[in-house]
Amino acid sequence: MKKFAFAFAVIATLAACGGTSAPTTTAPGLQADSKVSVLFQDFPSGTVCTVSMPGGALQTAAMPGKIDYPAANRTAPVNCTAPDGARYRVDVPSVLPQGAFRVAGITASAKGWIVSTVSAGELIRLENADGVQRIK
Repeated sequence: MKKFAFAFAVIATLAACGGTSAPTTTAPGLQADSKVSVLFQDFPSGTVCTVSMPGGALQTAAMPGKIDYPAANRTAPVNCTAPDGARYRVDVPSVLPQGAFRVAGITASAKGWIVSTVSAGELIRLENADGVQRIK
């Protein structure tokens, strides 16, 4: 079962890089070769996820949904709010390399895990089993 979940997480992460049909919110002027792309899945219908950047916030249009934003904003807070009032903190920096990278495809699940595939000279895979925390 663990191998299946791991394989699914890898596939879902690669989908976040651009192979998904989920509605996508994209930061204005985003350069395709320097971005963070977060796919939100397993959240209840009607959940709104937000990336809060200095220039304003980006929100998902639907669930599952995706937000693409500049790699320069790699530490921007990412949060989700479900229709029942539940709130989640998504720890995107926990699955990003310390140094520079080109593109990060990330999948965040309401089940608590977050996984990334990052192009940083070579392909890097990072995961955090507790990267999505329910905070309320």
